[in-house]
Amino acid sequence: MSISMPRWFTLALVSLLSLSALARETEPNRTLIRDVAIVDVKRQVITDHRDIITDSGRIVVIRPAKPGTVKERKKIDKVVKVYDGSKFFVTPGLVDAHVHFDLYAWEKQADDWSIPMYLSSGVTTVRDCAGSHLTLNIREKIENHAIFGPRMVIASPFITSQKVEPGSNVFQVVDAADARARVNSFLDMGYDGIKTDSYLNDDVYYAAAEAAEARKSYLFGHTLGDERNGFGQIFLSQALDHYRTLEHFGFAVYDFMQSLQSPYYHNPKVSAGQVGWFAGAYMDFYHGASLIKLMRAKHGVISPTFVTEVYDHKMTDNKDKFLAMTIEDFRKDPYGQYLPDYYYDMWTYMYKNWTWPNPADPRRAEIVKGLDNSLKLLKMMDDADVSIVAGTDVPARPYLVAGKSLHEELALYRKAGLNPWRVLRTATLNPAKALGLAGMVGEIREGAFADLVFTKANPVRDLGALAHPQGVMTHGDMLTESFLKILLARQKEQVRKIPTPTIRFSRVHVDTPPRFRTFRSR
Repeated sequence: MSISMPRWFTLALVSLLSLSALARETEPNRTLIRDVAIVDVKRQVITDHRDIITDSGRIVVIRPAKPGTVKERKKIDKVVKVYDGSKFFVTPGLVDAHVHFDLYAWEKQADDWSIPMYLSSGVTTVRDCAGSHLTLNIREKIENHAIFGPRMVIASPFITSQKVEPGSNVFQVVDAADARARVNSFLDMGYDGIKTDSYLNDDVYYAAAEAAEARKSYLFGHTLGDERNGFGQIFLSQALDHYRTLEHFGFAVYDFMQSLQSPYYHNPKVSAGQVGWFAGAYMDFYHGASLIKLMRAKHGVISPTFVTEVYDHKMTDNKDKFLAMTIEDFRKDPYGQYLPDYYYDMWTYMYKNWTWPNPADPRRAEIVKGLDNSLKLLKMMDDADVSIVAGTDVPARPYLVAGKSLHEELALYRKAGLNPWRVLRTATLNPAKALGLAGMVGEIREGAFADLVFTKANPVRDLGALAHPQGVMTHGDMLTESFLKILLARQKEQVRKIPTPTIRFSRVHVDTPPRFRTFRSR
C-alpha cells in the first residue's frame, strides 16, 4: 500500500525536526518518489505516473510507476525513504541567475540568512553576480552538508578600469597584463565567472576575456559601450563576442542604440543616464529587429531583470508610506520580518535619495512607459529564440527580496506574452546552459542533480504555484512545506540578532534622478 499524503509530510518532518536550523542529513539518502507527474520543460510535456529514484544528490532512475508496498519497494529498489508523489507535479528546481548575497553588508557578513527564502520559493540554484570570500564560504558549507541551501554559482567581484577605494569589493585593473593576472587570481580562488563593471577600457576587456576563456570560464555584466565613461568603445556587437550573459535589458538596448548613433539615445526629454535603465521606451521596432538579428548572430543571452525596473517605479509611488513606517513596523512587515534591521536603514536611504521629487514629472512618465515597450521587445526576442535567463538583482531595491522576486520576474515574462513553457525555460533550461550546468540543472533526467520542486497544482496552468511549493528537494534532500516554514520561522529570529554594518549604504551604490549614477567605491 502506498504512503498517504499526510504520511508523506510526516515521514519527512520526523526525519528533519531533529536537525539544527539548517543542518543537512549526512546518512545515506537513496530515495524513491512514487507515481509523480513530471513537468518536462525540454519536451514541453507532462508525463504522469513516474517513479524517481535519487541517490547521493543525483537522479539515478526515472521509470513508469511500479506497484508494491512501501516495504517491498524499499527492499527491491534498495532505498532508505519512500515518498508518495501521486498527488503532486514535480518541476526542475528554479534558477535565479542574478542575485547578490552581500550587497549591503559585504564587509561583515553575507546574506546567508536569506537561504530559507530561496528554498521556500522553489529556487534551488542561484548565481551570485559579484561574490566575495563570504559567499565562497557559504557555498562550501552547503556542499559539505553543513547547511541546506541552493546550488551556488559565484562570480568574481567587479573588475573596472576606474580607481576604487582600498579594501572595496571592486578591483581596478590598469592594463592588459593586470587584467590577465586578476582573472587568473579570481579563478584560482574558486569563482565561476568574471563580473565586469561598465567602466572597462578596450585592452583590459579583451585581455580579461582571453584569460577567462583560456580557463573555460567567462565574462558577463553590464555592457561596455558607454561614451560617458571616457574609456572604450566596446559596443554590443563586440561585447557579445565574449560575454556569456548580458545583465539588464535596458543597458543592452541602450548600448545597441549608441552603436547605431540612434536618435533615441539623444532624446531631449531625458538624460543619457535615465536611458540606461529605461532604454526600451525609445527603441522602435525596426531597430528592435536589428537588435534581435545581432543577438541571434552572436548567440547572445539576455538577463532582463525587469523586476528591478518595476521596483524603481514603486519606490516613488510608495515613498510616503514607507517613510512613515517605524523600525517596529518594519519588523512586523510581511517581508521586513525576514530581514535584518539594517535593511530598514538602507531602504530608508534609497526612498529618500532615489525617488523623483515630483512623481508627476513628465520625464518620469517617459521612463515608466519603458517597461511596456521593453516587454514587447522581449516577446520579439523570445519569438526569435533569443535565450532569456531569469534574474532579479536581489536585493538591489526595496522589497526586491530572495525567492519572491523571481516569481515576479516570471510573471512579467508571462505578461509580455511568453507561453508558460517558455517562461519556465527562462528559470530552468536557459540559465543551466548559460551557467555551464546543462544536463545537470534545469531538467529532470537521469544523471541530473536532484533539485526538484513539488506542487499540487499544475505549474504550466498556474505558474504562481511554484512560489509556494509543498516540497523542495535540494542536493537530494527532501524539505517539506512544514520544514520550510520552520526554517523561515528561525530566520525571523536570526535576523534580529544581526548587527548593522559600519560601512553605510550611501558609500556603496547611489542612483539619483534625473541622471542615474553608480559609485563603485565601497
